[in-house]
Amino acid sequence: MSNEVVLPSAIIQKRRVALGLDHATVAAAMGLNKPSYYDLEGVDTEIWTCFDLVEVLRLCQALRLTPEEIFGSSVTFCEKEFVRVASFPGALLPHSEGPIGGLASLRPVISEMLTRTGESIGQFEDRTGWGGLQEFLTDKASGLHWNMDCLASVCKGCGADWLAVLQNEFESGAWQQAEGESTEGRRAPASFFALGYGHLPRAVMAMGCRFEFVKLFKHDFFAATGLYQRVGDGANTGGGQSGKQRVPQQAVVKLQRTFPLFGVPMKWLGGIVARHEIAVFRALDGLEGVPAFMGELGLTGYVHEFIPGDDLKPEFAPGADFFNRLETLLKAIHARHIAYVDTNKRENILFGTDSKPYLIDFQISFFCRHGQRDNLLARWILHRLQKEDWYHFYKHKTRLAAHICSPEDFQRANQRSWYIRLHRSIAQPIIHARRRFLSRYG
Repeated sequence: MSNEVVLPSAIIQKRRVALGLDHATVAAAMGLNKPSYYDLEGVDTEIWTCFDLVEVLRLCQALRLTPEEIFGSSVTFCEKEFVRVASFPGALLPHSEGPIGGLASLRPVISEMLTRTGESIGQFEDRTGWGGLQEFLTDKASGLHWNMDCLASVCKGCGADWLAVLQNEFESGAWQQAEGESTEGRRAPASFFALGYGHLPRAVMAMGCRFEFVKLFKHDFFAATGLYQRVGDGANTGGGQSGKQRVPQQAVVKLQRTFPLFGVPMKWLGGIVARHEIAVFRALDGLEGVPAFMGELGLTGYVHEFIPGDDLKPEFAPGADFFNRLETLLKAIHARHIAYVDTNKRENILFGTDSKPYLIDFQISFFCRHGQRDNLLARWILHRLQKEDWYHFYKHKTRLAAHICSPEDFQRANQRSWYIRLHRSIAQPIIHARRRFLSRYG
C-alpha cells in the first residue's frame, strides 16, 4: 500500500484550475459563497465536516469528477494522514464488505440491522454519534444533508461502504431528483447560520472530563447550541467556593457566531457576545434556577450544565410554587444588577422535570458590571429593562395561573409600556419578513 496520500482539497484545486474555472463559478454551482469555497480548498478537514453531501455531489458534477476520484486516494490510511484528521474519525473509516448502493440502499440495511440486533433507532444514533436517522428511514432526501463524517459513521455502524454509497448516489443521479422533490433541497444561505453549514464539535473537554455530542438543539443566525454527554466516570473536580464541584452527566455547548455575514467577518462579534454571556453566568454563580457554568470553549463558546425540562407550556399547569420560585429567581438576578430581558416568550423559561423554573439563556441580558458605580445611563437602562422583566412575569402568571393571581397581578400584567409597544412595532415586521424568506427553504 502506498504511503502517499493526495488530499481531496488538493485534487479539487488541481481539477478546478485544469478546467479553467474560478472560485466564484464553482462556489455558485455548489450553492455556496466564495469565502466558504476558499475554506474548502484551503483547509484539509473542511470537506469532511462542513458541507452537506448534496453540496459535495454538486462539486463532483461541477468539476466532472466522481467521489471515487476525489476521495479514493485519501483513504489509503497512511499514519500521517490519520493523525492529520484524527479529530474527524468518521472520515477515515476503512471500507467494509457491506452492500454497495446509493443512499436509498442504506435504509433497508439499517432497518435489517436494527431488527437483527434488537437495537432501537435511538441507540443506533447514540452509537454512531449522529441524530436524525429516524427521519432518514422515511425520507432519503434528508440524508443529502448529512456531512461526510456523518455518512462514514452511519455506514460503519451498519456495515456499509461509505465511499461506494456516495459513488453510487452520484452515478445514479437520484440525488438530483430527491433534491428537486424535497423542500430540504433548498437551503438558506450559509450566512444565515452562526457556523455557516458547519457543525458543533463531536467532543469537548469541560471540568477535566470529555463530553461527546448527542444532538443539536438550535442553530440560528446568532449561535449553535447542542447537548453533550459525559464520557467516563468523571469524579468531582476542584474549584468553586466549596472546593469541589460535581461534574454533570450532561452539558450544553453554545458557540456564538463565527461565520462571515456575506463575506463580512463576524467572529469578533461572536467573541463579544460570548464574553458577555460568560460574565453573566459567572455573576449568577451558585444561584438556584441558573445552570452551573462549566467553562469557556475557545474564543466564542462556553459550556454549562444541562437542565432537563421543557419550554413553559399551559399543559404543565404551573401553580403557585412555580411562580413563587420564578419571582424569587428574578429578584435574585436583579439584585446582581442584571436584567434578564428575554422573559417575553414562554419558551425562554424552562419548566424543569422537577417542576421548578430555570432561566438558561443570557445572550441578550443587560448587565451593569459595576453595579451602583456604573454611569447614570446604564443604571437607567437596567431599571427600565428590569421593569419589563416584571411585566412579562405577570403576563405569564395571569395567563397560565389566573386562579392564584391577585387584582394587583392583573393590573401589572396590563401595564404595557411604550418600550414594549415600540419594540413590537419594529420587531414584528422584521420577524415576519424573515420567516417568509426562510420558508422558501423548507
